[in-house]
Amino acid sequence: MTVVFVVTVFSILVIIYGNIRKPRPSKKIKTFGLKFPEGFLWATGEDAYQHEGGNMNNDWAAWEASVPSPIENGDTCERAADFWNRYEEDFARAKSDGQNAHRIGIEWSRVEPFMGEYDEDALARYEEMLKSMKDKGFTVFLNIWHFTLPNWAVEAGGWDSELVMVRWEEFVEELAIRFAWYVDYWSTMIDSQIYALNGYAVGEIPPNKKDQKLSMKIYHHLIRAHARAYKNNQGKRHNKGRR
Repeated sequence: MTVVFVVTVFSILVIIYGNIRKPRPSKKIKTFGLKFPEGFLWATGEDAYQHEGGNMNNDWAAWEASVPSPIENGDTCERAADFWNRYEEDFARAKSDGQNAHRIGIEWSRVEPFMGEYDEDALARYEEMLKSMKDKGFTVFLNIWHFTLPNWAVEAGGWDSELVMVRWEEFVEELAIRFAWYVDYWSTMIDSQIYALNGYAVGEIPPNKKDQKLSMKIYHHLIRAHARAYKNNQGKRHNKGRR
């Protein structure tokens, strides 16, 4: 009975989610003369795969390249906004616009293209980004995961695999050791509930499954992954003063 109730509630949430995604007209807000309160962080940000360009070693790139295309007009991310090469331009624009904080994301498949093997060039580029943000006086936000998985992680079973969970912990630890000095605020995951719903119940995004029970299981695993990352990150706070 409990399982039936939970599945029913989850089905209702799927329906609600499908409806609230429909865009509604925004209302105009008077802003003249308004000021942000003291200590307010005003920021924009990027999330790895969506902005960097050139991320081809993950499940989303493979999905986009499938035939027939699952995306309207056959669009693919490919170069995206070319943030990987033009991040300094974006940081400069944000700074000139009066922003005092910024967020970037890490692309797991770029940092760990093969299981257990880290790409030092990619890690160095992310460190350059974080240092540039710090040097410009931004409060630095870093997000660790947003939807994409390295191809090796997909082959290992994705978030349903304990091996992937172990590699996730190692990955998070590597980032914490290398980048803790630069980062003011970490976020472990973005939109994990949407990923579980859309990827495992609705089936609109990778891994394109339609299994509500599995969707709930994956959401539970993502919560566990968040908890492990948070615990790991808290333990690396001593690295803040190493540079």
